[in-house]
Amino acid sequence: MSSAEVLQRAIQAARAGRRVEARDLLIELVEVDPRNEMAWIWLTGLVDSPEDRMIACENVLTINPANEKIRTYLAELQRLQSSLHRGKNDADAAGLLSQAKQHAAQNDVDGALKLAMQAVEKRRDCEEAWLLIGRISPSPDQQIAALEKACKLNPSNTKTAAALKNVRYLRAHPVDAAQRLEEQGKFEEALKIYAVQAAVAKDLRDFD
Repeated sequence: MSSAEVLQRAIQAARAGRRVEARDLLIELVEVDPRNEMAWIWLTGLVDSPEDRMIACENVLTINPANEKIRTYLAELQRLQSSLHRGKNDADAAGLLSQAKQHAAQNDVDGALKLAMQAVEKRRDCEEAWLLIGRISPSPDQQIAALEKACKLNPSNTKTAAALKNVRYLRAHPVDAAQRLEEQGKFEEALKIYAVQAAVAKDLRDFD
């Protein structure tokens, strides 16, 4: 049977509602005649997944770049796929952030940070996750980086701007930071800072 005859049978099956039969015939056809534009055009509507439809569209355009109808259809499929991907990422980020908050409430800083970082990997504009990282991270550099992200996402948030200014000050004045940790009862964290500052002290006065 010639390619034209197979194509005709597939088209007749598709028009009669026998989609599976039509698709199978067309797939067999493009395996032996991969540059059959019409076969690929029909496959764009007969394959099931958006990914397979996009592949079929791309094959049509490889054969005939001037096919604007298929180019438009491909753009629509890509927009839909991108929208679905964003929706899934948003849902995943929300779930991870919720778990991160629970870990933070239980004073599990490492667990909370790990989950919050996973949340921002899913959604870079997740302001709440950046704020959580900026609040609970033991690293001043990580705090500053997270708060800077949050400020860029929401420049009108004066509380975030104030928190960023405070963390920058404490990084520049580590002894003040250690004293604040002492006041908060975080003695181990304060001792770590004091130990570092004692090691780099230039004279006995600084050491004391």
